[in-house]
Amino acid sequence: MWDKARAKEVFAKRLDAMLEQALWVKERPPLRILTMQIQWGSCSTNSRITLNLRLVKAPRECIDYVILHEL
Repeated sequence: MWDKARAKEVFAKRLDAMLEQALWVKERPPLRILTMQIQWGSCSTNSRITLNLRLVKAPRECIDYVILHEL
């Protein structure tokens, strides 16, 4: 299984790529990685993005979709 440190690297890279497209986002939100049971991701009221550790196994397009959705 992927470790959180490696997943965070992958997700941070994809988040940066998606921020270039998300012109409505003013600053980079904090990113948190958890093992979630039923969600791929979520965004808190203070704009923190939480991604499911298992998402790292998905194709890049799926990771990008979830990140863009949470932005």
